[in-house]
Amino acid sequence: MPQHVIELPESLDRVMNQRMAEEGYASPAAYLADLVARDQRIEPADDAALGQMLDAAARSGVSDRSLEQIFQLGEQRAKRRG
Repeated sequence: MPQHVIELPESLDRVMNQRMAEEGYASPAAYLADLVARDQRIEPADDAALGQMLDAAARSGVSDRSLEQIFQLGEQRAKRRG
């Protein structure tokens, strides 16, 4: 199995050790292997979701509103949502 040597700043080392303890990882290698595996699963899902949003945006057509109106509408919606 390939081996890698990495250097982490103290702050990331503390985070890694905390997560290892909380989630029951036996070693830094096990924790990092799980992070890489999760990254592989998440990336395609993110790409698919982004593709769906872009398709929906393309189907929605061109707005009659100005860019300023669109930003104002977005700000109003954000305020209502809290």
